[in-house]
Amino acid sequence: MKKIISTMQKLEMEDYVFLDLSDTLEITMIYDNRVKLVIGNELELEYKLQFADNVISEKLSKKDFSKIFYPLLLRVLGIAGIVSLCLYFFKQETILFFLSESFSEASLLLPWQLLGDFFHAGGWCCGMVLMAKRETKKFLFLEIFFQVFFVCCTWSLLSKLGAYSPVITYAIENLLYFIIALLFVRKISWKTL
Repeated sequence: MKKIISTMQKLEMEDYVFLDLSDTLEITMIYDNRVKLVIGNELELEYKLQFADNVISEKLSKKDFSKIFYPLLLRVLGIAGIVSLCLYFFKQETILFFLSESFSEASLLLPWQLLGDFFHAGGWCCGMVLMAKRETKKFLFLEIFFQVFFVCCTWSLLSKLGAYSPVITYAIENLLYFIIALLFVRKISWKTL
């Protein structure tokens, strides 16, 4: 606890309201009465707190944000890509392990689902930035618009594509969501941070 408080004092992070140390592997705090920080364990504590402080405070410029966000986005997309490729190449084994032989035809739908999941990971990163920057209206617009888009496209394509309709629509929806969310992130005003 002393290490956490001294690190916070060193970084001049004195606006925390609540610090939960009940689980030392899942240290949590409420910062500035608006942000819940899940710090995890004490490993690289100063780096984690400095990163959180930079994201929350007014110290982060657009250039600094880009240095942090885009490599992180690439890492998330890289992990999502690797997991998607592994699931794709071992789709039969995955289906047999988690389900049963009767679901083996679902492997035909899996590539579209995995493509959608890949783009969903990128859209999720952009959505979190929009929420953190208090761009809630844009975030909610994206969420509602693309849910309606998904339902309408799935319904209209159902007679032509059958079971493929939802998974193809899911992939297209998440691709478009990711592109538009990324454009919103790039257009964020950094004067209000």
